Amino acid sequence: MDEAGSITGIYTVLVDGDDHNEPVADAARSFLDGHLVLDRRLAVQGHYPPVNVLESVSRLASRVTTSEHRSAAADLRRVMAARRGAQDLVDVGRTSAAPSRWWTSPWSTATP
Repeated sequence: MDEAGSITGIYTVLVDGDDHNEPVADAARSFLDGHLVLDRRLAVQGHYPPVNVLESVSRLASRVTTSEHRSAAADLRRVMAARRGAQDLVDVGRTSAAPSRWWTSPWSTATP
């Protein structure tokens, strides 16, 4: 990692109705080195910046991070994906148990 670099451009693509498969957004993703997805749902919940980590991608991360960092990031993404998968159940109050040992509902009284 002894090469220096810089961000040469940041492109913004707004999509109608949060449709990320819209042709212009799809074309932009095909040639960019990565993309950050800003999520309206996260913004409404007061999460700023509202970056949807599971939908965002970097094609350069493996070149600028250590294997330890990539492993930790992969673990975090797995936890976030498990939480997203259980979110509907949490929202309707059907579960208070953690879907994995890494995540518990903020409304849960159970300990991990």
